[in-house]
Order: sequence, then structure tokens, then C-alpha cells
Amino acid sequence: MAILSGGTFTLGATGFINANGQAGVAATSGAVGGSGGGGGGVVTIAAKTSISVNGTILANGGNGSNGFGTSNTCWGGGGGGGGVVHFLAPGSPIIGAACR
Repeated sequence: MAILSGGTFTLGATGFINANGQAGVAATSGAVGGSGGGGGGVVTIAAKTSISVNGTILANGGNGSNGFGTSNTCWGGGGGGGGVVHFLAPGSPIIGAACR
């Protein structure tokens, strides 16, 4: 996801950007290992003047699912890798909230 501002970009206290990966889907029959979670996305915010974030920006990987089977040989899937939150502006961004 890319957000481009010709001036100042401000994400207010109730603002929310979500680029999280989804959880893996668990099997419901057979002897099947769990699927992996989706990787977190990329959020790029570019502003010509400045960036101020007081809301929440998320780009986390999704959880892996559980395996299905009775013989303890079907393991869960791995979690998805974390994403990236990238700020581009002439000065340092002002971050007063959660970016994870």
C-alpha cells in the first residue's frame, strides 16, 4: 500500500492502517500438516513536507494453522513473516502511536 501526500500526511489518533497477513487455514480431515500464515504487507507513506502518526499502522505476519491428525505427526504451519512500514519525508516522522 502506498500513500502519497503533496504536503503533510497526518494519521489521527483514531486512524488505522492494516496490512496484516492472514492466518493459515487448518485442515479438517486426513493427516495433514497446517498451512502457513500470510506475510505482512508493505505500507509506504511519502510526504513532501512532513509525516505525523498518532494512530495505528500494522503489517504483521499471520499465524500458521494447526495440523490435523491423531498420530502426532502432523505439525502446525509456520507463521508469516513480518511486513514493513516505510516513511519517506524530508525530516524525521513524528510517531506518537503504534507502528508494528
